[in-house]
Amino acid sequence: MSTGGIIVDGMHVDFANVRLAKRLKGDKLCLVTDATAPAGANIEQFIFAGKTIYYRNGLCVDENGTLSGSSLTMIEGVRNLVEHCGIALDEVLRMATLYPSRAIGVDKQLGSIAPGMVANLTAFTRDYKITKTIVNGNEVVTE
Repeated sequence: MSTGGIIVDGMHVDFANVRLAKRLKGDKLCLVTDATAPAGANIEQFIFAGKTIYYRNGLCVDENGTLSGSSLTMIEGVRNLVEHCGIALDEVLRMATLYPSRAIGVDKQLGSIAPGMVANLTAFTRDYKITKTIVNGNEVVTE
């Protein structure tokens, strides 16, 4: 079975269909995002591929209302899978880390916490507030 990615913002794919996809694909379903400029930012419009894209009601749309990406961050995707799709947090974290690493053949270096693996980690609270990010073993300081 091939691996697939799913954007869990409730707009690209309804949460009921996300649950169905998870049942069907199991560990072959990866959490992904096609985040554009509004992800984690406070902007109302931006230029993408030469077109003005508007951020309205959680959607990124062009002047005709055509979906043009999302503002979904990975931590929001994690929250949505747990809270709206009923998937256990440990499985959701594998969907965001291990399964994508397997899909592209880098699971010997990335996607798990183990000796010898690249240390890319994100710590967050029970309410999904990111408290620390580590990239290649180094803490990233953000303001």
